[in-house]
Amino acid sequence: MATYTGRLLAGLAAGKPCKSPLPQLMQAQPAAFPLPKFRRHCLPLAYTCYGAMDLH
Repeated sequence: MATYTGRLLAGLAAGKPCKSPLPQLMQAQPAAFPLPKFRRHCLPLAYTCYGAMDLH
């Protein structure tokens, strides 16, 4: 997916859009983060939890 996205972005930056269509997921704007003022406090906890889940 990263290679595909990189190709799309490079084409857009160079003014030569890729002939492949954009996936529907990339066409929509992402939703806003819930409770944005707590984002900075939630991220370390999320990284810790997901890191612990990776160990198992």
